Amino acid sequence: MYLPAGTPQSVTSKLNQALLDALRKPEVRQRLALIGAEPVGSTPEQLRVHLKSEMDKWGRVITERGIRAD
Repeated sequence: MYLPAGTPQSVTSKLNQALLDALRKPEVRQRLALIGAEPVGSTPEQLRVHLKSEMDKWGRVITERGIRAD
């Protein structure tokens, strides 16, 4: 789940907890699995670190290979 930049920490924390609670429910996990989603519950900071890592990794691939959007 993503929120707009500048969302108050209290709102972010409350929504994150609600999301984690939902992801613990087997019926929610089953529905997500049906559409090919693999739910991962984490903290906002863990998501931030993961996204930065992915952008760095794939950014290098794009630059090295000269990939361009058409």
